[in-house]
Amino acid sequence: MPTIKRRNKGFAVIMTTLALFATMLVAGLGFDVATLYLIRSKLQGAADTAALAAVRTLTVNGNMPAAQTVGTEFLTANFPAGYWGARALASMPVASALSISLIQNNGSAGTAGTTATAKLVTVNVGVSAPLYFLRILGQNQANVYASAQAKREGLLIMLVLDGSGSMGNLIDGTPACTWAMNDAQSFLGYSQFDPDIDRIGLVTFSGNTYTVAPIANFQSPAGTVNTSSTVYTALSGFGCGGNTNTADALQSAYTAMQTFYGGAGVSPNRANVVILMTDGAPNGITANFAPQIKSGSSCGPATSGGQLSGLIARETPTEWGILSIAPATSAAMGGLPLIADNGHCQMDSNIANFYLDFTQMPGADIWGDAISGGSTYLPTASLLFSGDTPLNQPADEQQFRDLSSNVADGAATRLRTDSVLRITIYTIAVAGNSAGNIYDVLDPTLLERMANATSSPIYNPSQPVGAYFYAQDASYLGAEFAAVASEISARLSK
Repeated sequence: MPTIKRRNKGFAVIMTTLALFATMLVAGLGFDVATLYLIRSKLQGAADTAALAAVRTLTVNGNMPAAQTVGTEFLTANFPAGYWGARALASMPVASALSISLIQNNGSAGTAGTTATAKLVTVNVGVSAPLYFLRILGQNQANVYASAQAKREGLLIMLVLDGSGSMGNLIDGTPACTWAMNDAQSFLGYSQFDPDIDRIGLVTFSGNTYTVAPIANFQSPAGTVNTSSTVYTALSGFGCGGNTNTADALQSAYTAMQTFYGGAGVSPNRANVVILMTDGAPNGITANFAPQIKSGSSCGPATSGGQLSGLIARETPTEWGILSIAPATSAAMGGLPLIADNGHCQMDSNIANFYLDFTQMPGADIWGDAISGGSTYLPTASLLFSGDTPLNQPADEQQFRDLSSNVADGAATRLRTDSVLRITIYTIAVAGNSAGNIYDVLDPTLLERMANATSSPIYNPSQPVGAYFYAQDASYLGAEFAAVASEISARLSK
């Protein structure tokens, strides 16, 4: 019996020793795993921060070597040498851990100024982390890796500039139109924009529109305005005169974007932005007036298919009636000719007789945007003409402004709600036009709505969110263009 007890005691000692050894192994393994976790977390955080820092640098200046330097500095600052004894792997030196490449939309390599649609920042970093307790098993170190990516997306920007007659008003002795021309040309050279991957086009408008297709060479070299580019030279001829057909201007920008991508419904490969600058209220509507011809009128459709489409402009001494909206041949805006019809319209001999040929305004413009009704900005605006005398036709000033505002708001909504292009709209208001005509005064609420700004009464976070900017007169316009560029840059870096 005593012999058995001694054997039990010996067995207990062995088991206790083995358990202690196992416990030490588990404890050691836990310590080493915890150390590896801390190193891995720190390294991943440094990689993420480095990628984001490089992209943010690219959004204010497209210079890739400069962005790579900044990103590498953030990497080393956030993962200092020797952190918990870790050392950079010889095969993955920190100096080359971050790279920037030009890519196409499908991720393959792209060429600056042609096929590239984005700049991709990639961070691949690895360190050798020391092990402590596991050395008893012959394992002295373990490799830890982290990777991160961030992308500076390319932009497709359409500048949409008001070239109506009120932009001819003098500000400090200089026409507002000239201020707009100079500031828009300077905008082309802002460092936030990158000719490697960005494209900028132009629409100038009054009663009709003039469009320059988006181009890559708006800067040459990068950061310097290319004074030979088509957008710059078009702006050099920017002149002002006529009405404010804002809805058609937005449609022209929309069409230019669709054409750039190869047609309606084609998926974009860039972030799409419209920048609308205007100094007054919309006062032009393009519609098909054939259904509104009065019974007995000899004013027939001007084209086959029963169409009599053109611009009806707010009552002025020079623009009244249905006017031609053939695309302008230069950026110099001006008055529009009366549509050539069958020669029997009452308005053909006297445009003040427009009301003798037509019953009322159509329900929608030629793009399908409602001119009046419950879904519009100003739903109580009437389509009916206010009276049957030349002085009150085609509508009184306030009514016509309201109807024109409705279609401009509808056009902006249509652009923002395109689920494929997802266009962001920024609006710039240029004050100083109130002295000319009280019915041509800026409407901040309308411009906030068109941009879907957070200050808009109908702000919808599910749609692209733009912003509204206000220049107290044209001499402050340059500061607002700069503010728009900074806003775009900030959103690209998020």
